[in-house]
Amino acid sequence: MVGKYQGVVTCLEKEAEFPIFRTWCGLHQLDLVVEAGYKGLMGGEFYHRMGLFTAHLRMQQNLQQEMQSQCPKFTT
Repeated sequence: MVGKYQGVVTCLEKEAEFPIFRTWCGLHQLDLVVEAGYKGLMGGEFYHRMGLFTAHLRMQQNLQQEMQSQCPKFTT
């Protein structure tokens, strides 16, 4: 049944002003659109820095697990 509409999607894709993402999952579509939007911010620098920041947070979590310890929280 999917192949039945392949030609329609191709025609729509040719006429569309913006790129068409060929996926049926709504959340996947949203993820692709948001990713494309963030890549356009600050000439792609925002997306790159967010990737570095996410990697840093993940490394911190791995370090805490490896050391079996967490940094104490400062209180006033």
